[in-house]
Amino acid sequence: MERTEKKSIQNYFRSMADIRLHIRRKSVLLKTVFSYIIIGSILIALLSSVLYSKFSNNSVQEIKKVTVDSLEHTANTFNELWNTTFHYMYKEFRTNGTLLDAMIRTDLTAIDYGRISSSLNEIITNYTLFDSVYVYNSDAGLMFSSIGPVRSRPDFYDQDIYEYLQNHDQTGELGSRLVVREANTVNGASVQNKKLITVIFSDDNLKSALIYNIDERLLRNMIVSKNSAGTSALLIIDQDGRVISRSDPGAILPDLHGAGFIQRILASPDASGYFNQSGSSQDQLISYYRLNASGLMNWSFVSVSNYSVLTRSVKDLQKYIMVMTGLFVLLSIAIAGWFTRHLYAPVSRLLAWSKGKVPPDEQGPAALNEYDYLSRVYESLNGDIELYKSEQHRNRSLLRNQFFMKALHGSYIHPDEWHHQSGMLGSSDDKFLTVVFMVDQSRDIAARQSLKALSLYRFSAANIAEEILSEVLPAAAVEVGEDQVVVIINMSRTAEKPVQLLEQIQAACQSYLKLSLSVSVGTTEKGLKGIHTSYVHALQAAEYCFVYGYGSVLDYTGTVAARQEEYQYPFGLEKQIIDALKSADDDKVTAGLESFISAISPFTCQEMMLALNQLAIMSARTVSNLFEPEELHELGIETDYWQTNKMMDRQDTLLERKAKLLQLYQQAMAGIRRKKDSRYGGMAAQIQAYIEEHFADPALNVDFLAGLVKLSPNYLRTLFKSQTGQTLSSYISEQRFSKAKSLLIETDHTVNQIAEIAGFQSSGYFYTAFKKETKLTPDEFRKQFGNNHADEGHGE
Repeated sequence: MERTEKKSIQNYFRSMADIRLHIRRKSVLLKTVFSYIIIGSILIALLSSVLYSKFSNNSVQEIKKVTVDSLEHTANTFNELWNTTFHYMYKEFRTNGTLLDAMIRTDLTAIDYGRISSSLNEIITNYTLFDSVYVYNSDAGLMFSSIGPVRSRPDFYDQDIYEYLQNHDQTGELGSRLVVREANTVNGASVQNKKLITVIFSDDNLKSALIYNIDERLLRNMIVSKNSAGTSALLIIDQDGRVISRSDPGAILPDLHGAGFIQRILASPDASGYFNQSGSSQDQLISYYRLNASGLMNWSFVSVSNYSVLTRSVKDLQKYIMVMTGLFVLLSIAIAGWFTRHLYAPVSRLLAWSKGKVPPDEQGPAALNEYDYLSRVYESLNGDIELYKSEQHRNRSLLRNQFFMKALHGSYIHPDEWHHQSGMLGSSDDKFLTVVFMVDQSRDIAARQSLKALSLYRFSAANIAEEILSEVLPAAAVEVGEDQVVVIINMSRTAEKPVQLLEQIQAACQSYLKLSLSVSVGTTEKGLKGIHTSYVHALQAAEYCFVYGYGSVLDYTGTVAARQEEYQYPFGLEKQIIDALKSADDDKVTAGLESFISAISPFTCQEMMLALNQLAIMSARTVSNLFEPEELHELGIETDYWQTNKMMDRQDTLLERKAKLLQLYQQAMAGIRRKKDSRYGGMAAQIQAYIEEHFADPALNVDFLAGLVKLSPNYLRTLFKSQTGQTLSSYISEQRFSKAKSLLIETDHTVNQIAEIAGFQSSGYFYTAFKKETKLTPDEFRKQFGNNHADEGHGE
């Protein structure tokens, strides 16, 4: 027995292990099925939620709007009826002679009594809304009524209205009044308690009045007829919150005591609206409409509805959507199963095919899922093939490069070998052009990138060049060195060099590789030997990137072949630059360097480099003689011969070498000026004092002052501006113009005299310069400011 139980437990655990293993093996299938089901369910649930939210909100808003519209319709219907009734009552008050007699005459007879009673009964007959009509005559002490014969005031049927008239007959109020009251009417032997809406018309402080009583039950019946369904309670309230009338056939409002919604309606500034309120047992929708009819004093019509009853249709829609959502979820499960079956079928066939394709020692764990297992099969079967392909491609590219390198270096190539290896490049007797693409700033790129990255740059540039050129001309690209790509082009179809295509290759490399290339173009030569000649010419042209800068396209014919002038170093210009450097004259140093570069520009590239290096060494030697070693260190200037030479060699272009020289000169001149500034610290103040004393001398100018202090004009200008913040010329002009303005305002001297006194060379120059300075002629200035000065002097 124990053995049987133990075997059953083992079978159970073995079955569970098999199930887990099967699940792991089919994990992709299960994940696919569940993903379809989850995605479909989520989409359907989201769609249902959006639809329900949209339709439910719209439906609820429509229900609220319909409730307010219905309430407004009821109020407007009542308003029309009330306006008609009120106008009738007022008309009777003003035009009915019989009733006027009843209110004011004191000599009424029995015949008059009968006529008055008939008139009152006629009013009751014409308007069923009236419960009763009274006429009050204070002077005669009589009360006429439609419900019985005339009586004296103490014996009148309706003592409540009598007391009201007695209490208000001295208030001074005239016109119509409306009173809502509980009336105890004595009619024969019976006592009737009624809620009446009483309208009183009087012109003489209630000493005489026409009184209309409207039974609230009649008004309620009219409202009930508009709300016969019984889904809402309808109220009429006045401006003080008192309930005028109430219709609640569905017992929605069993108790109005402490109803907060009434105060909320009274406090609302809107004429109509609605809001929700939580009741003791149910949620309620409160709608209101404020009516300002004749004599009603802002009555409000209020509808109180059971919110759950109103929104029953929305809840039914919610249930319907939930049911449909469940059905669509089931449908999505079925569709997911169908799609999974069809999508998984190829995987299943691959699994069946791959059995036994992987050796047992490579299968790994037995619980691999389908994709992992197939990946292992793919790696096993295709690894060697990919390796073989890679080796073949590498060998083919290497052989191709080696072959074209033989052609570039002028090695012998048999025509049959050329035909076999050159591909579509043409016959060995065709004309060829060699173009060299050089990577600009390759030294900086090599410092930032790895060798593999540089190799990829060259490979990509070679592919771009070969692809663009091959669309028009047969071409083959070869990677040469670390920073060059050489393209051999068959020129048998055209004699014009493809400059536009070369510029297109530059633009493509800049756009896709962010790589700037310079291009050198050799000569068009015939045959395989011509490839070597064209390549040599292209390399010679490539050297002139130094002159023309990065991104240039250099043709051997226009750059190298045209330079035939014999090299002569410009010693005179070198001396000019050194002298300007010693005097710290920026302009002369810059101009001298420009002249130096212009003088060496006809020479070869190597000769230009040599000349610039020699100038740099001589400049550094001069600077080292002008400063002490610690001063050079402070200025950051390197004057060692070998370091200066290396610094210049690191600059790849003429512009870079020029910038380095200018940097050296600027550093040196800054140090020279600093030393001179310490020597001529008070020079500016002395010059200012001299100008203020001698500005009347027409010969006073910058050159004169420079000779006076034995400094160069340029350095004097720089010194004066650095110490005063103002140019020397502007300061001289400022003193002269100041004196001229003072003379124009304070004296009667002529313009010619003032020009001479102020130090101007001529009156014509003074006239022109003064107008440019002040926007006024001297005469205009004197007229505009001379009177002002005279007035000010007179005032003082």
